[in-house]
Amino acid sequence: QKSLKRAAETLNLTQPAVSKTLKDLEDVLGTQLMHRDRYINNLWKQIDIPNLKQEEILQAQQMIITSLSKNKATQIYRKFDRLSQELIAIVKVAEAQDYEAHAALKTVTQLQKKIIIISVLTSLGIATFLAIYISRLIANPIKQLAEVAQQVTKESNFQLQATVNTKDEVGLLATSLNQLILWVGEYTHQLEMSHKTLENRVEERTIELTKALQQLKQAQSQLVQTEKMSSLGKMVGGVAHEINNPVSFIYGNTDYAKQYVRDLLQLIDLYQQHYPQPKPEIQEYIEEIDLDFLAEDFVKVLSSMKNGAERIKQIVQSLRNFSRLDESEIKFVNLEEGIEDTLVILNHQIQHIKVIKNYGNLSLVECYAAQINQVFLDIIFNAIDAINESESKFQDHQLDFVPTLKIQTEKIESDRVKISFWNNGLIIPAKIIEKLFDPFFTTKPVGQGTGLGLTNCYQIIQQHCGQIEVISNSEQGTEFTITLPTKMSDQTRSQETAILETESI
Repeated sequence: QKSLKRAAETLNLTQPAVSKTLKDLEDVLGTQLMHRDRYINNLWKQIDIPNLKQEEILQAQQMIITSLSKNKATQIYRKFDRLSQELIAIVKVAEAQDYEAHAALKTVTQLQKKIIIISVLTSLGIATFLAIYISRLIANPIKQLAEVAQQVTKESNFQLQATVNTKDEVGLLATSLNQLILWVGEYTHQLEMSHKTLENRVEERTIELTKALQQLKQAQSQLVQTEKMSSLGKMVGGVAHEINNPVSFIYGNTDYAKQYVRDLLQLIDLYQQHYPQPKPEIQEYIEEIDLDFLAEDFVKVLSSMKNGAERIKQIVQSLRNFSRLDESEIKFVNLEEGIEDTLVILNHQIQHIKVIKNYGNLSLVECYAAQINQVFLDIIFNAIDAINESESKFQDHQLDFVPTLKIQTEKIESDRVKISFWNNGLIIPAKIIEKLFDPFFTTKPVGQGTGLGLTNCYQIIQQHCGQIEVISNSEQGTEFTITLPTKMSDQTRSQETAILETESI
């Protein structure tokens, strides 16, 4: 390659020179070819080729060689030789230039590849940098906004706020998100408050409805009980009236009968004095009827009849006093008399019970007598049941047990009285005491108790502005205590009057 470069430099064959030389060679070659063609044509004209003989062929060859060996032909050959050398040199230079061009092209191609690779790597680097930059500038804040939104949704913490670092679109988005969180938090708070208010209203309404239903049940049970007591009172009044009339006749005539018997006995004594020896038939009849015993026992029978009639009158009067049908108004009554009337009615159930009465000579108390007597009856009934159960238990264990019911009255303040009923029957568990005055609560078997007795007692005492309490333990037994005012207030009196009028309707 270096030799070709030196040859080209020796021939001064630069690119323009090479082009000019090629042009000259083309012109010379064209001229020489034209002269050669003419010379050869003239030469062929001198030789008659179709008519040549064998011996003439050699002559023709010799002539051609001689013609070609002349100076003019030699000059042409020299020019051709020189031109061919120049052409070879040019070709070599062209080949060298072509090689250099290919080498340069290869170098350029390699450089182009390197540039492309460097450009690609540079582009990748720039793209990576831009991606990281854009991610930090846009994607990360958006991701943080999404995380804040998810955390707010998950924790329901509307106090969380997204950080606003820029004033571009991302910053505007963060500001909008913060405003949305605050609005949703405020709206959620309002919803929670509304929900709580609604729950409270529903709960209050449920409580009111429950109380109303309970009061309705209590009023219904009280109306039923009142109707029962009214029916019972009417029946008792009718029975008492029907019984009282014949008993009054019996009671009123016992004295006369006793006097008549005495008169008859005196008459018999006079007959015996004047006729000490009666006829055998009369004597036999006297002995048969045992006249002496008859005279002595008949008076006792009359006394017993009078006592029985008096007892019947007392029971009838107690029933009338207990029912108090003719006393529907509030009035001042003697509570101790009401207790006594109740004990008279329950006399057959308390005969085996030791009843201790400590009365404090209470003043008259303003109340509904029939209702208060009903309270006394229910409490004493419960005491009798507890005593009977306890007595049965002690008998099973062969233990000594004296069933006792103690009733005590006293004045605790100038305007209040207390009545207590104590018994030594089975104690009442604390869990049952809490429900003792609840409607329809009973510890008795199905069919033996309605669960309304003590409930009515509680309502009656409440209507009289009083209190009823119960204490039950193994050391002190069971005690029901009732506290009542001696005089009802005007407001309570008007309320009770309205209730009675409603019940009558």
